[in-house]
Amino acid sequence: MLIQGIVCPVGKRNENGWGISETDVEMAINTLMAAPLRVCSSRSAPHECDIVEDPKSEIGGNINAWRDGDFIWARAEV
Repeated sequence: MLIQGIVCPVGKRNENGWGISETDVEMAINTLMAAPLRVCSSRSAPHECDIVEDPKSEIGGNINAWRDGDFIWARAEV
């Protein structure tokens, strides 16, 4: 199955103060292309599987990432 959607806006910060600047767009896209697609099961630490790189949480991988306007998009295969 293929899924596609907006990963994040460019030039905006979220409530945690995180964001992708204009100068970091290419790096963010390259990082997405190399990252596995994971489903983290912890509600108290929703990104824990990413931090520990849990291979059991991997359900697929990104096959494309790109910028369209003010957003970074990705397509992944599950």
